Amino acid sequence: MSFYTFTELHEALDNYAKIYALEHVAFCPAESMKRKLKRQAERVCRFCGLRKPQTKFSSIPHVIPELLGNKYLISDFECDACNTHFSTLENDLANYLGATRAFNQVPAKDKVPIFTSLGGQVVVKKEDFYGVENSTKIVRNSADDDSFTFNLETGDCEIKYLKQPYTPLKVYKALLKIAMSVMPEQHVGDYAELLCLLLVDEHNILARYANGVIVHELPIAYALPRCHVDHRMATDVKACTHMFSLYFQNFAFELPIPLHRLDVAEGIYEDSSFLWYTRPPLFLEKPDDALLEGYRREVKDLSGTDVKREQEHMTFNMAVDAFKHTQVYDPATGEMKDSDGMLPNIVGLYVVRGDERPDFPLRPIDSK
Repeated sequence: MSFYTFTELHEALDNYAKIYALEHVAFCPAESMKRKLKRQAERVCRFCGLRKPQTKFSSIPHVIPELLGNKYLISDFECDACNTHFSTLENDLANYLGATRAFNQVPAKDKVPIFTSLGGQVVVKKEDFYGVENSTKIVRNSADDDSFTFNLETGDCEIKYLKQPYTPLKVYKALLKIAMSVMPEQHVGDYAELLCLLLVDEHNILARYANGVIVHELPIAYALPRCHVDHRMATDVKACTHMFSLYFQNFAFELPIPLHRLDVAEGIYEDSSFLWYTRPPLFLEKPDDALLEGYRREVKDLSGTDVKREQEHMTFNMAVDAFKHTQVYDPATGEMKDSDGMLPNIVGLYVVRGDERPDFPLRPIDSK
């Protein structure tokens, strides 16, 4: 299996490879696969350690959350009670992701979610647009608010909105839950303390490790999520035994997995010389180095226990000349007109991907 990164980041990747080696990759299949799962009577929950009849295994838990687009990678090691508990954390993860899932039309439970901003000023949803089945509609309540901003000099259109509320620490725990779901089975027992803390509703010491989550914003998006688990090979450095990465659409979340029993025994978390090593993003094909300009990397602090109501934005860019000479279709007359300064008054946008073109009718449309 081969992975790639930008040429300019090869040295950083080489330095990371001196510390960590890729141990496991979890891909989400695009279609149902024949995979033999353990019979319910043989199952033991990876998280609470219970088996039948102490618990039940009647639900269909996903190794990577279904809300991220994983439909077919399911597990036989998560009981119903733990599945219900973790679904509450996944709600916070979904809210943290904002409009991303709706905009990228990520299917969850066989349908694309509709995003409504906190307060309802902006709605993002999948909607057919004159024959284009997979277009995305972004609409605001009124042209009087500042949700949409158009810059005719740069060709930029910015959409601002408030995410639904989420608790940062719950997002962090949701990421750790995914990490432990894809962790190779032989290592799970080494994280007994972490597994217990993930099942505690109250805020706990996991907040100590949640301030160094790396979020990579990628210029390349992937339809299906995947996860990487890296194992520390170097014995002369103080670092976590495992690193975890989640690739979702055009984002990659990277974090060390805390509380491995050997890490705790060595006291690496108490030592000021303890380091978190990070690596450049990995792509499934060699990326065009020109795309490096669109790559961003940010350190997120997810240790907070207070509910956040966070503003987010999306930016689209068009060629300046095309932007200035945008035409407007009038459904009342069936005519195309020059925008003539109408852009600031637009309340809805349709995003059409690829080479698809809408098929505008040549006659007026009944406004009813």
